[in-house]
Amino acid sequence: MSTIFRTIHNAKTRSFIETWSGIRKALQHKPFHPQSGQHQQFLQNLVHQLEQVKSLVDVREELELIQKQLNG
Repeated sequence: MSTIFRTIHNAKTRSFIETWSGIRKALQHKPFHPQSGQHQQFLQNLVHQLEQVKSLVDVREELELIQKQLNG
């Protein structure tokens, strides 16, 4: 494996790990006011983040969980 491939691969992997870590942290968030506009926007942003990584990892469960919380 070439050094350039390892460097690129490692950068992409690190980027994904950082992104996924932020998503997992957001999914663990327990809101005080789940129906507030602010929390609903937070959930919409989280859906967007999940949409960005769904080609890399199966996020169907996460999206389903969020959909239940959106205006629900």
